[in-house]
Amino acid sequence: MNNYCHCYFQLLHYVVHSKDLKLYSNSILRCLVGLETIPVYWQGGGHPDLIAVNTNTNPAYLLSRIRLPKSWHNLRFLPMITCRTFEQEGNSQIPLYHQYRQISGGTSRPTTLLTYIPATVADRKNSFIAWQHLAASLTRKKDTLIRTRAACLSEQVLRPTIAKIHGFEQSPEKILRIVDLGGGSGDLTKAMLENFLASNSESANSFRVSLTIVDHDFPDMRRHLKKTAFFRSLTSLKCQRKDFLDWLLNKMIPTDKPEIEVKVKMSEQQASKPFDFIFMFRLLNNMSEFGIGKTDSWEDARTITCDMLSEQDWYDGKHYPHQAISTNQIQNIVLSTTQISKDSQTTWCIASLTDYFQALYRLSPSEVTLDHCEYSTHNAIFFPFRKLNLDKILYETGRNLFEDLCRLCHFILIEDIDLRSNDLRKYLDRHNLSHIKVMDLPSKIPMSNTFCVFEEIPKS
Repeated sequence: MNNYCHCYFQLLHYVVHSKDLKLYSNSILRCLVGLETIPVYWQGGGHPDLIAVNTNTNPAYLLSRIRLPKSWHNLRFLPMITCRTFEQEGNSQIPLYHQYRQISGGTSRPTTLLTYIPATVADRKNSFIAWQHLAASLTRKKDTLIRTRAACLSEQVLRPTIAKIHGFEQSPEKILRIVDLGGGSGDLTKAMLENFLASNSESANSFRVSLTIVDHDFPDMRRHLKKTAFFRSLTSLKCQRKDFLDWLLNKMIPTDKPEIEVKVKMSEQQASKPFDFIFMFRLLNNMSEFGIGKTDSWEDARTITCDMLSEQDWYDGKHYPHQAISTNQIQNIVLSTTQISKDSQTTWCIASLTDYFQALYRLSPSEVTLDHCEYSTHNAIFFPFRKLNLDKILYETGRNLFEDLCRLCHFILIEDIDLRSNDLRKYLDRHNLSHIKVMDLPSKIPMSNTFCVFEEIPKS
């Protein structure tokens, strides 16, 4: 494995930094960065809907096995990739794909399949459907983090929010009217509501649930849930195969409807909107933008390398994999799952993959590589990043997402990686939506931000 990675990164470094125009070609770069990647097509033709990587064979990912041999498989070791397909032979640019989910399998030799979806938002719709079918065909294993996330969301997000609803606990009809946007299989919402309903609290046990799941594709939900205890707590179950923005636009309460009187009792207030809760659990992650940035500054390099290198080692290029492996200085490989916030962007401590990401930068479309630059200096570090641009989350009609959601429900519960509550507050102020409030709901879910969004009701 060491020899394999050493040869790969030595060749990649030579091609990326070569002055020879015969070597400095996109066709060679495509071969190198597309090595051991698997294109997955859902409807055929065009670019792949997904790209998969086998953790036992891809050299860019295997570097993490050398640096951290006992660590769990993790997409953050290789958050962005591309592949080389026959359709791309004549193209100078190829699309980028970013981290999505992993599929575990294999017993005698544990193998994990890492999956990636297009970095361009408009190309992602079929990717989610393709992933669900690919995962269902390869394994029956459930996401091991679902129970942990569900418990945190139930106890630290849903329950405190319900407690904020004045009079709801005393309401004779304790029916939670919930919409799960991007709910997929419904496993997370099911586990979260089971946790909530199974509480020792007498009031919690008496709750019933009216559930609507909106997603591109999901299993037969009635058959999926019928044999569970959760099914008995449902008063209704609706599944709608739609993009959540299309569903929201169709559901939207007309804007010319007279304002609702705020001096009402709880039962009347509850009837004033069709839903109590809308769940957006890592839904906005799928609308995040991805790109590749570059820095020549030691101060930036120091941040991106998490102080794992001295300035002299950085200038000497000791973090390059082929140098670290050939000199048996494995500790100089800068590669970890540490997440770094930089200029409203999120990146990772993976500076030793700089040649890999420089190659991706040169091959990728300009709208994906948002941080434009020309060719590198010897010490430049190229790095992938992700960010959520709220100003782009609008309908084609120009409607505002959060304003429309608040017209439909009392509370929006959000769990997200890229969206932060302070950023959302600034966004709402910028769009004159000061009547929509954001309440932080700190949870113990790793790398996630959790909060509640609601429309403030004026005091009588």
